[in-house]
Amino acid sequence: MLALRFDQSYQRHQDAFSIFRAMLHLPGRVTVPGPDRLEVNLDRPDSEKVACALENLVADLNREQAHLLGNGPVLTFCLSQVNKNPLPPYPLS
Repeated sequence: MLALRFDQSYQRHQDAFSIFRAMLHLPGRVTVPGPDRLEVNLDRPDSEKVACALENLVADLNREQAHLLGNGPVLTFCLSQVNKNPLPPYPLS
């Protein structure tokens, strides 16, 4: 059902399901900011179109306050930028 939310960005259902499946393999981190909250921080995909579709999905999930297993902790999703720690610039000689 969540994969169908990608239909706003993709015209073919096969594309939406492929993107959703790829999202499940994104690296990320889960933190516990409180006793009834989990924060899921996913690394932003390289593809701009995929990232845009994922941002829309994350916004919808956050707006609806998704819960883990129905009545568990509230899940908050966010996307982090790729290369948070870019390589330092080379010194100019």
